[in-house]
Amino acid sequence: MSAVHHFHGYKPWVGSAEEFNRTGLARRRPPRRGTDVDGSARQAYLDSEMLPIEVGRWLEKRRHAHRSRTWTQAGDALAWLKQTWLAHPERGQPFVDGEGGNYLPLDVKLTYAEQDLRNGVDVAWVYYVGGGLAAYAVVCCPNRFHPAIACPLPPARAEGPDQRAVRALSSR
Repeated sequence: MSAVHHFHGYKPWVGSAEEFNRTGLARRRPPRRGTDVDGSARQAYLDSEMLPIEVGRWLEKRRHAHRSRTWTQAGDALAWLKQTWLAHPERGQPFVDGEGGNYLPLDVKLTYAEQDLRNGVDVAWVYYVGGGLAAYAVVCCPNRFHPAIACPLPPARAEGPDQRAVRALSSR
């Protein structure tokens, strides 16, 4: 496995479950070779803000990469996941051993996410929120499952103000 050099965060898509399911397949996977004669299906896929079926394919959607969501440290990516979850918390009750519930508490999700990112595995969170679904991801770059997809935005050398802001929020 090649070493992970940096991470890209892809902002949350928040919408109804019906919309996600209805438009999801057409906009969540690239068109098959030879089926997109005029390139319109590929462009619709690239422009879509919905989470691709294969999470690493976010890297193909170059215009969705952003400097403030590109990190060289897994801790910065985890802070962004936490901040994004807090802005769009899950609906329902957290799972507690022996007491049921319908989602894992945030600290448990972050522990799993940290293990995954450090092992070069992308992290995608999709869950119910008050008005529908939230979907967002952190993608490892270069990507172990899609090594031929080029990096959409190499990280800056120095940490910028957005990364410092995320770090400050996560330390509260």
